Amino acid sequence: MRNSMKRLQKFALATLLVACSLILLPHAEAQQGVPGTLTQQSPTQLHAAAVCATLDAASGSATLTPPAGQSVYLTYIEANIGATGTVVAAAPVKLTSAGLTGSPTFGLWNQTALTIGAVGIPLFLPISNGLKGQTSTAVSVTGAAITSVVWHVTICGYYAP
Repeated sequence: MRNSMKRLQKFALATLLVACSLILLPHAEAQQGVPGTLTQQSPTQLHAAAVCATLDAASGSATLTPPAGQSVYLTYIEANIGATGTVVAAAPVKLTSAGLTGSPTFGLWNQTALTIGAVGIPLFLPISNGLKGQTSTAVSVTGAAITSVVWHVTICGYYAP
């Protein structure tokens, strides 16, 4: 009985050592490209922090200007209008852009008949991977001058090559 227990203990210990070596072996190999040289996986997106610009006026632009050789990656647009009098816009209120390929516009809403103090329906547009601007070019989103409208526009993004 005693020999059986010792054999069982030796078998359990040997099984445990084999299992541990099998678990650790692939991990050690995955960490090294060349034996003794550590490797690091490259991230797909590397940025330290977001940058934002805001427009709070009757018209104008929220603008982000990248460092030379880099682009703006726009990740978020927020926009709203407030009425300073009766709004009589005949067409949908739109934001225009510059520095983005194709110069897209962002149609917000048809805000006819807003009265003083009323606020429009807000636009919240998250852009998951970032809308890339042209290299070394400022990206801006502009609210046009509309009678009796004041804009609040915020754009956020990051700079990268």
